[in-house]
Amino acid sequence: MEWLERMNRAIDYIEENLTGEIELGEAARMACCSRLDVFEELKKAIWISRGQTRGRR
Repeated sequence: MEWLERMNRAIDYIEENLTGEIELGEAARMACCSRLDVFEELKKAIWISRGQTRGRR
């Protein structure tokens, strides 16, 4: 559950800054993981929210 809480902090940061500049490094710091990890998780979330699966493009 800790991982989910950290990722939610990163998502909160991104949502709060949608109209401004978003630093992926800052989101990664909040999630206590690498920028690549945050990027990959966000990419998955966007695909899911668009109703797509990894097999469809």
